[in-house]
Amino acid sequence: INAEYMGVPDEVIVGMVMERVSLPDCRRRGFLLDGFPRNVLQARALEDAGLKPDCFVCLDVDTKLLVERACGRRLDPETGAIYHIKYNPPPPDVANRVIQRADDTEETVVQRLKVFSEVLESMMSFYYDRLLRVNGNQKPDEVSSELLTALSTVRPPPQAKTKENVAINKDRAQLLLFGPPGSGRGTQGELLAQRYGLVFVNAGSLIRSAIDRNTQEGRLAQRYIANGDPVSDEIITGLVLDRLFCQDCQTSGFVLSGFPRTVPQARALAAAGFSPQKLILLDVPSDVTIERVSGRRMDPETGNVYHTTFQPPPPGSADRLIQRSDDLPAAIIKRLSSFNLSLSCILQVYNSILVRVNGAQSVQKVHNQIVESLQKLPQFSPPLKLVVFGAPASGKGTQCEKIVEKFGLVHVSTGDLLRAAVKADTELGRKAKQFMTSGQLVPDDIIVGMVMERIALPDCRRRGFLLDGFPRNVAQARSLEEAGLKPDCFINLDVDTKVLVERACGRRLDPETGAIYHLKFNPPPREVESRLVQRADDTEETVRQRLKVFGEVLQGLVGFYKDRILRIDGNRKPSDVTADLLSSLETRLQIGSKAV
Repeated sequence: INAEYMGVPDEVIVGMVMERVSLPDCRRRGFLLDGFPRNVLQARALEDAGLKPDCFVCLDVDTKLLVERACGRRLDPETGAIYHIKYNPPPPDVANRVIQRADDTEETVVQRLKVFSEVLESMMSFYYDRLLRVNGNQKPDEVSSELLTALSTVRPPPQAKTKENVAINKDRAQLLLFGPPGSGRGTQGELLAQRYGLVFVNAGSLIRSAIDRNTQEGRLAQRYIANGDPVSDEIITGLVLDRLFCQDCQTSGFVLSGFPRTVPQARALAAAGFSPQKLILLDVPSDVTIERVSGRRMDPETGNVYHTTFQPPPPGSADRLIQRSDDLPAAIIKRLSSFNLSLSCILQVYNSILVRVNGAQSVQKVHNQIVESLQKLPQFSPPLKLVVFGAPASGKGTQCEKIVEKFGLVHVSTGDLLRAAVKADTELGRKAKQFMTSGQLVPDDIIVGMVMERIALPDCRRRGFLLDGFPRNVAQARSLEEAGLKPDCFINLDVDTKVLVERACGRRLDPETGAIYHLKFNPPPREVESRLVQRADDTEETVRQRLKVFGEVLQGLVGFYKDRILRIDGNRKPSDVTADLLSSLETRLQIGSKAV
């Protein structure tokens, strides 16, 4: 599992890695992490999840050799092939067009190695009891031989079954989605997953994946299918439960399609600790089902599926399209009979949580009806979306921490996003850097793009978010509304100008440690007083100018959010401000603290 990244926040990359290593193939076969963890925080997250690595492999290579290896690499821009001027020279006919990548210059390589050595030192300290150092200066086959020999002595402890170690989170959404062939279960499952930040689990896809990967379960399932029989309860139940016990399903909740289909499968789901809140049944008349399914055609070259009536194929591909055998009218009638039998079985178990939806409507109307049926369930109340606004020295940073801690929100700071994007050298980061280095404001389209990318990630969709530093004008505020992300509350920390000037102008920086002191509220120790400096943007003239700009911005946003504004007196002690802010939020929004 390769996790190479730069500048991506820890919580994002940790979440991605955790989701991947919790999948059945990693749990069954084990895994090799490449590029993760990169710091002690990430390493601890791995340990806290019960995924203690058996070995930390470090390839020791001399700096001189590393520089030689990296700086000698050359790229063929036409084919993408990588050569090395010493170890793997390019053919004569391409030698004149190969180029050296910007990150393979000696200056860049040395800088990258410096950063790497700092990371390595902390990682080696953390994994001192599981460290395996291998001489990477040798030839590749010699390195492999030494490494594999050393690893053969590592004996990982036996692992208990996953479901015995997982506490089912019944506060998370658990939906069952049922419907005949052609009812649009796949489309509605994806829409629900996107809307509520759920994981869409399709039992049929799990079987196909197992067959494609040639697993033991897949081979057994293939035998049933080849004989024209349904896959056994044991196989499909094992595949589904393995998937539902994965961390992403436990953390985010799930919508499950195509399972259970029998009473034993339903009982197995309950025995494993799962308690669905709703069974959504897409009611589609038989004649509509037959029309939808019998009109499907597949392009064997691309795998794309079209419909002769609802989604005709593009010109030039119609002649090669095929109709799958199970989409023929006779097969559809047989499948409908099987579905009706399954439906009568599971209604014995789930009739009390059944929601019938007219599946013959348009996709959007079906989705709207499902959403309406879920509104009264606490698991489907939309997560909080808050905006906090405050002048320089208003104490906004402190209050953001308290709000995040109380309600379990994701703190989205535009300043952090900009720095991370520039450091990671993303496309938006490169655009932003041009403006930042010239002292100009970063344009709205770049800022909006970064914020929208961040709040679209699963953690924000699941937990909600607190926007800090965004929006900064009415145009940015409108972009949020147009994206369907209307903030629940606009928090404004009101602080008198005199107090703001006193707070900001009294700040002093220790250039050696980076510590911030205040001459009145947080005096520095005597031994560091003489070396403290006042930052250029903390002089009274600069502070007053910044406050003037802030006031103009605030005026526009207060008008825009007039129906959702929460004004908090920020002139008081931080603890008093926090108490008032959290209490007012709970009263205004009628919420309590939310567990992450």
